[in-house]
Amino acid sequence: MCHPPVGATLFVGCAVGRVRMEDVIRQIWPFYGVMFLVLMAVTYIPAISLWLPRALSLSDGALSFGRPNIEKLTVSVIMRRGGRSAAGARR
Repeated sequence: MCHPPVGATLFVGCAVGRVRMEDVIRQIWPFYGVMFLVLMAVTYIPAISLWLPRALSLSDGALSFGRPNIEKLTVSVIMRRGGRSAAGARR
């Protein structure tokens, strides 16, 4: 916990506030414990870290961060070409 930049900030803050470093460390341990638990949850429970990419996917579900829905993706590509399919454009 006393590595840069936390250690340097802790050292300067204790010097400016004229408090002992041991007293400050004793008071901030609960916050570090909660941060550690959140880090473990985000790391080992995929649903927590993947909710934002899922929330930002296209509304029609054509593009997702899992497996793409090929039918919806094909329809959206065809609609962007003005309703013609690639086979119809060659004829």
